[in-house]
Amino acid sequence: MSHLYRAFGLEVRSDDLELPELAPLGPAAASGLIAAADPLVCLQYEPPCDWPAASEAPPSHCHRDDRHSLWIVPNELRLQIWTVGHFRILGGHQIGWCPAQPGLSLGELRTYLLGSAFGALLIQRGLLVLHGNALERDGRAIVCLGASGAGKSTLACALMHQGWRLLADDLVAITPEGMVLPGIPRIKLWQDALPAFGFSPGSLSPVAAGIAKYLIPADQLRPAPAPARLAQLYLLQREPWNGIRPLQRRAIGNEQRAMAELLNQLYRPTFVAGLGRQGPCFMALARLLRQAPLTTLLLPDTITDLIGALASIDLLSWQPGISPTPV
Repeated sequence: MSHLYRAFGLEVRSDDLELPELAPLGPAAASGLIAAADPLVCLQYEPPCDWPAASEAPPSHCHRDDRHSLWIVPNELRLQIWTVGHFRILGGHQIGWCPAQPGLSLGELRTYLLGSAFGALLIQRGLLVLHGNALERDGRAIVCLGASGAGKSTLACALMHQGWRLLADDLVAITPEGMVLPGIPRIKLWQDALPAFGFSPGSLSPVAAGIAKYLIPADQLRPAPAPARLAQLYLLQREPWNGIRPLQRRAIGNEQRAMAELLNQLYRPTFVAGLGRQGPCFMALARLLRQAPLTTLLLPDTITDLIGALASIDLLSWQPGISPTPV
């Protein structure tokens, strides 16, 4: 059975696998009552034994360890997570998937399918893909970047409680015109952040077995339905602090440093290099910095302090060298 969805401005047809994380097309389209154009992206069950023989030409990147295997040529990427599943991403229009073993949790397989596999497909399509999240208000967007644990998801939840809408989490795809595309409307919170937003671990699904990080239900989110023009880029950081720190902004020193910081925020740099997209991504980042400033954002020590700070600061208009604009 085929299921039709929309993500990142693409029509997605998924054969044999429901994707509750994605926005479905209308029931009439899904039932065939309305003729739809050929889907731009097809997801289908495809066991590795059915994969065509690998190209005789040496891959641009190849890696194998006790957790995963990765093989890349300019138009194809093969990723195998030994305990989860196998994925073949082809030409920016097709993803073949297969569980690693019968009975595997499809939720965990979908996490990788809509993460690494879909990220590779977007890179193949020539989009700039950053590892962060994006939120929209009044048709304008901010993108929040930073290492795992920096507070991206916590900030996103706090902003949604104040009327912002979620554009994307984990995969942030940006067009050459600087528009942030509506992606996968999901948020993953570490266990210690759940109580501040009224959640408990027992009522949520873990991202993966053995990881204290949980998926927030789609009906608890505020998804943005349309692309939004990028207004601000924020690099989230946490530093040791013994007192109460307000929400703080620090300007990035110069364009070279800002570029270096953004290069570190590319989604799966190994994919970018293996797919031959380093040059185009560099140029895309340079265009982005001319459109939207990159600013370091130091978050308060507690979520309560963060929510309180956001009530009086407008992150859309917080420019370097300018005091925060009260809401």
